[in-house]
Amino acid sequence: MNLPLSASNGAARGRWDGALGWTILGTKVKIKRHRFRVMVARHPGRVALQTFVVIPALFVIGLLLFVGISSGLSEAGSDHDAAAMMATLLTLTAVAAFIGSTTMTLPVRYACSTVAS
Repeated sequence: MNLPLSASNGAARGRWDGALGWTILGTKVKIKRHRFRVMVARHPGRVALQTFVVIPALFVIGLLLFVGISSGLSEAGSDHDAAAMMATLLTLTAVAAFIGSTTMTLPVRYACSTVAS
């Protein structure tokens, strides 16, 4: 590994070769793989349900949304209509995200206020 020289002697720093980053990445991958093995050993039914039902269902929902948006945009008469449709979709997404975050925040605030009292 090419470690940088100390700046106290005034020498230029050496070029970093990235070996430390690869070591950290390899360690993180080993930890995730071990955590997955432990989860499979403890909850095999949950892992099977997520792998074969939930994840494909989310993929299909995303695919249907993609196909629906593309077919809706293909019916647009001009670029202005398509831009208006996209602006509407983005606005609805922003409003839905705000409502979702607010829905999750309020119970937490009430729980914290009751615990603090």
